[in-house]
Amino acid sequence: MNIKSPLRLAVDGELVLKEATRRSFLRRSLTLGGLAMLRVLQGAFLSSFNGKFSLGALISLLVTVADISLLNIGAAFWGLLAGFVVSWMMEKGDFIAAAKG
Repeated sequence: MNIKSPLRLAVDGELVLKEATRRSFLRRSLTLGGLAMLRVLQGAFLSSFNGKFSLGALISLLVTVADISLLNIGAAFWGLLAGFVVSWMMEKGDFIAAAKG
């Protein structure tokens, strides 16, 4: 039978408490950092999707974030391709206006 001394139990308890405190602090720090980035993300979305080719930009973002990899080609390529195709099909007016100047 393995009986631990009271000193050993106190040291183990202190280590467990320190680890729990560290993890809690890390979780809270990451949460606050994420919340602070919401305004930046909101501003980026408003400027990116407010104007010409907004639907293509949104589709491009969504396909890239989905991390779709086909034929050993990465998501960035497929995101650009999907965004262009959707813009070409759905936003013809934006292409015409861009061509006219």
